[in-house]
Amino acid sequence: MIETSWNPTGNGLRASLFSVPMYALPSAVIQDLLRNSTRLQAFGEEFPRAEMKPGGVMWACGQDAGTCLQQGTCQPVGGHSVWVAGERVNSEDVQTKELVAVSSMLDSTSFFPELGHGAWDVTGAAALIAAADAFATYKREVASTTPVIRIPIFFGFFGESFGYAGSDRFLVDVQEFTCTQQADFSQGQGYGCVSPYAPSTRFLNFRGANWNSHIHMGPVGPGADANLYGHTDGKQEDINTALKQVLQSNYGEGLVFDEEFDAEAGLPPSSSNSFVSRLPEVPSVTLTNYQESFDFEFYQSMFDNTVNSLDSICSAAEGLAKSVIQLAYDEQPDASTVNVNCTLVEEVFRCFTSAELSDCKIAAEYMPQSWLQSILDFNEETQVSQSYPSVFTPLPVTQEQAATRLFRQSLMRYFLGYINAEERTETTCNSDSDCNQIMEDLNANVADNSQWREVICARGVCVVTESYFHQAFGTGIQPNDSGLNTFRTNNNGGAAFTESVWGSNVDSVVGYCLQAVDSYDYGVSIVIAGVFVWVGSAMVLFAASFFLRGKIVDDNEQIGYSPA
Repeated sequence: MIETSWNPTGNGLRASLFSVPMYALPSAVIQDLLRNSTRLQAFGEEFPRAEMKPGGVMWACGQDAGTCLQQGTCQPVGGHSVWVAGERVNSEDVQTKELVAVSSMLDSTSFFPELGHGAWDVTGAAALIAAADAFATYKREVASTTPVIRIPIFFGFFGESFGYAGSDRFLVDVQEFTCTQQADFSQGQGYGCVSPYAPSTRFLNFRGANWNSHIHMGPVGPGADANLYGHTDGKQEDINTALKQVLQSNYGEGLVFDEEFDAEAGLPPSSSNSFVSRLPEVPSVTLTNYQESFDFEFYQSMFDNTVNSLDSICSAAEGLAKSVIQLAYDEQPDASTVNVNCTLVEEVFRCFTSAELSDCKIAAEYMPQSWLQSILDFNEETQVSQSYPSVFTPLPVTQEQAATRLFRQSLMRYFLGYINAEERTETTCNSDSDCNQIMEDLNANVADNSQWREVICARGVCVVTESYFHQAFGTGIQPNDSGLNTFRTNNNGGAAFTESVWGSNVDSVVGYCLQAVDSYDYGVSIVIAGVFVWVGSAMVLFAASFFLRGKIVDDNEQIGYSPA
């Protein structure tokens, strides 16, 4: 963990440069290595002995991001975020109503990222999903005849551990993205943008929108301190008052704001940093007990796959749901009418941290069966972490080559897409493509893809909803015009995290080789013997060539042959 004002005991080990390859080996490989090394060590002081030899090269070592991206020795770190609107967000809807952004992070990291589960970091995402579910239930059952004044937009940002790649990328794209070639749905190109590629351009409706506020739900794992803390940027105090009052009225004494414990604290690592930077006029608050994570001995390790109690997550979700409802309807709800499903909290959290994705009941119920099966098949073949963003690839490539990396986003997209659906049709489906005809008919007169309304397959039926993936990689990186998956750096000062391409310099092995090594004396004797054999062979060859040369001369003299 890196030392920061939020983690003063961090030693920066994760960001250090090591001169030798380092690998985290699966337990099965470790057992095999131990078995073979034990067998070799049984000889005691005698030889052969066991030796571990690393193989593999990080080709981007010593290069900056711009150079390695240009030479193809690295790729951007990132993935895909997801956003779901609580109501329709056509351009005219956005211009007439304010928006409330509610976010959490979907990723984590660790010293060996592929082994990390990131349980503590995704507690906020579990709380957000439960709060969004409670909002949808309230809207449907309690306020069905009451119009929404402000539209909640729920975000699951991915890549936040690397320069806020998810949140910063989304906000920059809203402000700056320009599509030069729209996708043609009838030609199988989707409904986003071909150049530069974007799976959807629905987010462009937020350009120029009136954001009322932003709430980020950070880690809320249990610790010695049961309080939830509200953090704000010191420069925003004048505009945060109303938002803080809403949160305080719905959380009560369990929520403590930073001026009560450390007026200098500012914002912890969270999406609020992106909102304050890109939308400084929008009030932003981060809710978390972030500091408690550093007292958790397994934080961001391979053992960070559970928390002691889910009560704190459920409590955070309840306060968040009430706050979102009050902001949406401009009226504080009766506490008895807001019901947070704590069983849902537990199930979402378990799905996000379990290696056995097939056990996730929510995924089995809400996700398209064909897409879920693709994820399960890939996960069975290649065990990868849900938490680590890894290298960014465009959505079609990720769906085909690394489906598991979209599991959390897909669960959030299809579950929240269904419960917030504008319309649930009676058409059954097994995949999103089964709903293509409905979507094409719905958008028959749409000329601008940013107005294209989506129809997805959720819970076995086609639903009209506002639920989309969005690319997540550092804003200091941008796609090249020459290809779908090539990138370059820009000069806007944004994050530009990359991951090196790995290669091999030892028998095509990236990892460790276990080999038997003979004694030094034996090795020297083999070398000496080899030298004698080489010298002897050279002498024999020399003598043979001398003899043959003389023989040829004698034969030529006998037949009277003379070179011309």
